[in-house]
Amino acid sequence: MEARNEKLRNGLRKLYYAEVIMVVSVLCTILALIPVLGLLFLIGILFALAAALVLDIVGLVQLRDLHDNYTAALFLAILNGILSFFNESTVVDVITTVLGLIMMWLLIKTTNQFLSEIGREDVIRLGRNALLCNVILAVMSIVCLLISTFALGLAVVLAVIALIITLLGLVFYIPYLKQASQAF
Repeated sequence: MEARNEKLRNGLRKLYYAEVIMVVSVLCTILALIPVLGLLFLIGILFALAAALVLDIVGLVQLRDLHDNYTAALFLAILNGILSFFNESTVVDVITTVLGLIMMWLLIKTTNQFLSEIGREDVIRLGRNALLCNVILAVMSIVCLLISTFALGLAVVLAVIALIITLLGLVFYIPYLKQASQAF
C-alpha cells in the first residue's frame, strides 16, 4: 500500500507541475499577441508545451500500472501532445479539447477511487467540481472556436476568450492535483 501511495504521490505531483506549466503557456500565448513581445513569448510557449507534455507523460508512466485508466490517459496525453504540435485547424483544436477533457475525466475518476480508500472526501469533491467546471468551460471554448471560423473579424477576440476559458479550467484542476498528491 505504501509503494502504491508513493507512486500516486509522485505521479500526481508531476501532473500538477505539468498543469502549472500549462498555465504559463496559456499566459504566454495571451501575451504573445503583443506585437513587440510576440516572438519571445512564442518561444516560451513552445518550451512550456514541451515541458508540460514531458511531465504529463512521465507522471502517467509512473501511474500506469496502478489502474488501466491511467494507461488510457497516457495514450491520450501522447496523442493530444502530437496533435497540439501539429495544430493547423479548428477541427484539431476541438479534438484536442475533447481528448484533454477525457484524459482529465479518467484521471479524476481513477484518483478519486484511490482517495475514497483513504477517506479524503474533501479532495474527491474538489475533483468532481474541477471536472464539472472543465466540462462547462470546454463547451464554451469549443463554441468560441467554432464561431471564430465563421466570424473572421472576431477570430482573435474569440481565440483570446478561449484561452482565458482554458486558463479558468486549469485554475480549478490544479488545486485538485496538488491536494490529491499531498493526500497520499
